[in-house]
Amino acid sequence: MKRLTPNIMSVTAVVLFCCNVGWGQVTVISDDFEDNNITGWTENTSGRWGASGTDKINGNYSLKHTYNNPSSDRDRISLPLNSLSLGDGTVTWRFQAKHGYNPSGNNNWALFLMSDLAASDMYPSGNADGYAVGVNYSGTDDDVKLWKISGGAGYVVIDTDYDWQTEIGTSTAVGFEISRTTSGVWTVKIDSDGGFDNLVSKGTATNTQHTT
Repeated sequence: MKRLTPNIMSVTAVVLFCCNVGWGQVTVISDDFEDNNITGWTENTSGRWGASGTDKINGNYSLKHTYNNPSSDRDRISLPLNSLSLGDGTVTWRFQAKHGYNPSGNNNWALFLMSDLAASDMYPSGNADGYAVGVNYSGTDDDVKLWKISGGAGYVVIDTDYDWQTEIGTSTAVGFEISRTTSGVWTVKIDSDGGFDNLVSKGTATNTQHTT
């Protein structure tokens, strides 16, 4: 079972499309959190995430990390994707994200596009296999990267050279569109002012290791 997992401060309008010749574009998941709940999502520790109207990205609510950790920790939340296979056609992920702290080696974020395990195993010393996009999953250069995740360890597929701290900061939301073709060609696009109306390609690479 594949899962989508944010490990980030605020996310809105998570949409996953899959397209295949013969049956057109299919929306696998779409959640804008405007129903003010996170039903169907599973936290690694209950009470750390919620649909929040505080510092929302747009609309009335965003998915937000709502817990103020008193010490260093990793909080994750995941959503099961029962019908996703990367071999079915071009797959596209779209979401907006905002992180309220400057990135560092200890203050980082990632959104797993897919994983074979749930939120409890989706971190650098966990056991998950899949793909993630984020900042400083490993390392400290603050660049947005697409990672292949194998046994929890991250391997760079695309380094966008897009420095989150200098390009974005702590108060701006960014629109992401990540796609993968059936032949394993990944593309990362970013809209620096949020939304998806000004997406710019930040890198393309091929990786086919994980498909289900």
